[in-house]
Amino acid sequence: ELARAAKIDLARFPTLVDLGWLDRVLQRTSSSFTIIVIGQVSAGKSSFINSLLGRKLLLPSDRPTDGVVSVLLAASPGEPEYAEKVLVTGEVERFATVDDAKKFLRQQDTATEQQLSCREVRFHLQEPWLRHLRIVNTPGLGDRLQAFEKATLQYLHEDESDLVVWTFFPEAAANSAEVGVFSDALSRRRGAVIGVVTRCLEGKGDDDAYDPNADPSLVGDTGVGPWLKTNLGKYLQDVIFYDSHVARRLVQRMRDNPELQTDAVFVGQLERCGYAKFQRTLTGSLGTDRERVQEARVASVLKRCIGHAVSVAS
Repeated sequence: ELARAAKIDLARFPTLVDLGWLDRVLQRTSSSFTIIVIGQVSAGKSSFINSLLGRKLLLPSDRPTDGVVSVLLAASPGEPEYAEKVLVTGEVERFATVDDAKKFLRQQDTATEQQLSCREVRFHLQEPWLRHLRIVNTPGLGDRLQAFEKATLQYLHEDESDLVVWTFFPEAAANSAEVGVFSDALSRRRGAVIGVVTRCLEGKGDDDAYDPNADPSLVGDTGVGPWLKTNLGKYLQDVIFYDSHVARRLVQRMRDNPELQTDAVFVGQLERCGYAKFQRTLTGSLGTDRERVQEARVASVLKRCIGHAVSVAS
């Protein structure tokens, strides 16, 4: 009512008339720190998430794949891994196996009507990495069915995630249309977006001398990095040059042999593929042992409130 009295254009600020927004925000401060992964179709979202886990959980493809939002959560200690789908009606149905859930996500294997009737698929995994974390993977923008794209944007509007990872391929990063589509959903998410440019080591083989952070095509005046910083500046936290396939293999090796974490050559490889920098970004917010997760969630909520206030004031 105050907004209407002040003659504020409520169409521009839907949060002011969203009576459930504050409840969702307060709920976010008492739940897991959430990372949401967005990007064009086949921009490496699934591969990026697989690299963090060190295993092929989600099925990447050069064609549109996931037609449903998927959410990765930690299973309770000793509990078998399982998956369930949450329908738009709020009903929850458990899959017989995790593989069945993975198949349900794929547009090639599941009827469109079934996917559109599902809000999200949840994977409960025995992953120490997910302790205090929740990872959300979204259908890609530019999908052949706009309904899937709409579902992604709707989820991005409604889910009060703490960190947005926006994936790009180097050759397709300077995409003004993509930035425009996401800009409204992210307009008040200042400093909450990390641009992850994937496939940065593709074709470089084992050339340890190659450093993406020194490549003029990536960091030069006309490179991808400066373009992203210019066009995503108000809500961009950082740009990371990343290679998901290399990172996944390294993480898998590190889990099999934790002593590799002290090997200088191995650590250099983690740095080169971008994995180490992404982990430093999380550690900076959450602490070494995730001891600052609650602080990070509250800070995320406050930043979002500031973003809304600044938008209304301007």
